[in-house]
Amino acid sequence: MADHEEEMEGSEEGMDAIEYLGSLLQTEEGENITTVISNLSKHLENQNKILIKILSVISAQKST
Repeated sequence: MADHEEEMEGSEEGMDAIEYLGSLLQTEEGENITTVISNLSKHLENQNKILIKILSVISAQKST
């Protein structure tokens, strides 16, 4: 609990609440929640394409 209080005191001196929150939501490489969600979306699109191809192959095998 004391460590958290020290962090809060230090943050009040050097940065405001918005900057502090922004630093919590951003990695050192500059990635933030928006870029992570965007990358996740791209991966899900690729996964869905693969699953659709698998489903079409399975459906074609069942019909023959």
